[in-house]
Amino acid sequence: LLFSMIYIHSESNMILYYKLETTYNTSPDITQLPSDKTKDNYQENTKQTVDFYVSENKIRLNTKELSDNQIVTDASVILEDNNNNILFYIIDNIQKYYAVINQENMNTFLQDQNKINEIINSSTIKKEGTEKIGNLTTDKYSIYYQNKKILELYVVDYKEFNSYFNELGNKITTKISSGYIPIKYNLFENNKLTGTTLLKEIKFIEYNKSYFEIPSDYKKVDFK
Repeated sequence: LLFSMIYIHSESNMILYYKLETTYNTSPDITQLPSDKTKDNYQENTKQTVDFYVSENKIRLNTKELSDNQIVTDASVILEDNNNNILFYIIDNIQKYYAVINQENMNTFLQDQNKINEIINSSTIKKEGTEKIGNLTTDKYSIYYQNKKILELYVVDYKEFNSYFNELGNKITTKISSGYIPIKYNLFENNKLTGTTLLKEIKFIEYNKSYFEIPSDYKKVDFK
């Protein structure tokens, strides 16, 4: 949701950077664990951070999952729009390899998209008051699917965001496609809170091509 709401086209010499941090209340669905961990004890001490870099035609996100400050997963995705030819680069920063997914393979990569669309189209959204997060007063929305809460979303009107971030807000509010900026969201499964995600930082930074490059020592592998 955050990704879709604040996707922008920034000035050629500037990019938008923002950071999300998720704290899990229950064990996430993971494929790798440190040798001394099991899913039974992989819980409250688990965090995930996601760093976004948004340029004029590329987006990169870096995802790290940590347990007891040990890195469990470290992966990146780069999306490149080259004259409407969309490429995805899937990068494993631990094994140091990457795969390229072109438009022909997108159906394979997004095989759960129909389920996602079903949830989106069948969900009910309810506004449930306001909540103070830091110096911001947010509007709270809850999303229900099949009569179960799946998400709580806390957003601020872009005008409040504008006054809070001053010059940064002026740049963003002339470009964003939505009037609201998500600040926090809670995820639920079977009506139980499983994790909380916070917007930790957002700013414009100088463009650096290294943000969108794959290191030369990484090995390319077949996506299949």
